[in-house]
Amino acid sequence: MHSSPALDPAVFFSSSKVLQQKDVIRYEEALKQHPIPLLSSFDLQDSGAPLSLVITQLQNDTLSCVPDRVLNSQPDHVVSASNLIHLVADLHAQGDLPGIFFSFDRPCFQHAASGLTTNTLHYYSLLNQATRHSAFTILQVHSSG
Repeated sequence: MHSSPALDPAVFFSSSKVLQQKDVIRYEEALKQHPIPLLSSFDLQDSGAPLSLVITQLQNDTLSCVPDRVLNSQPDHVVSASNLIHLVADLHAQGDLPGIFFSFDRPCFQHAASGLTTNTLHYYSLLNQATRHSAFTILQVHSSG
């Protein structure tokens, strides 16, 4: 897909006047009109369609190896629920908690919540065991030295 030269900011805002909010809004409107033909003619099965080419260009290298039928299918709720703990851990590590999770499938949501609770308790138990073991080892080293 080739970009429109008219949408190049240097061309669009070519006058030497100071930009005003109305100029930026006019530019945004012109940008919004550009993908409309791509969206209206998009065929998921046509990998040569212009929008498919844009999607391919923007796609993550790792995800590009995953077949489209897998990417476009509903995820298995059991797998999603068991992987939710990893998402929550990543969000925690980035300081992005608390968070809100949305699910419009009540049974799937209940399964995910139950799995998250189970996994959290399991990892907390492992952490407690490791902490007790480390403390015991430190006490042994200090008492024998």
